[in-house]
Amino acid sequence: MQTRVFIVDGHDVMRVGLRCVLAEANMRVIGESKDAEDALASIMMARPDLAILGLNLTGEMDGVELCRRIKAASPSLRVLIHTAYNFLDDLSSCYLAGADGFVHKSTTADFSVVDPYRMMRTHGFAEEFSRPIVHA
Repeated sequence: MQTRVFIVDGHDVMRVGLRCVLAEANMRVIGESKDAEDALASIMMARPDLAILGLNLTGEMDGVELCRRIKAASPSLRVLIHTAYNFLDDLSSCYLAGADGFVHKSTTADFSVVDPYRMMRTHGFAEEFSRPIVHA
């Protein structure tokens, strides 16, 4: 069964790139959004297995707040946050919001978002964040 993914990122090129990487990994993108406000309702309706969120989004909500709201509404939905920034404060904020993983946007395509998602599914949230999923 294919993993169903919803992508939220303010950059069109980033969403296109993620779609390509996910397709090669036999993951199906079932929706995408540029901003958090539209994404929240769409994610709740689409019910993906995984939501990939940009950290810095346009609008009133950033990726951390979007993650917090997703997890409050659907705790079992896996959330992976990706960012161009690599600050410990960002990682801490994502963890505290309930994110299941954190990946730097400069990550190579062979590692990408697929390996952290597989790690999350295998080992679970608490164990993986005791050894954070960060690749820079």
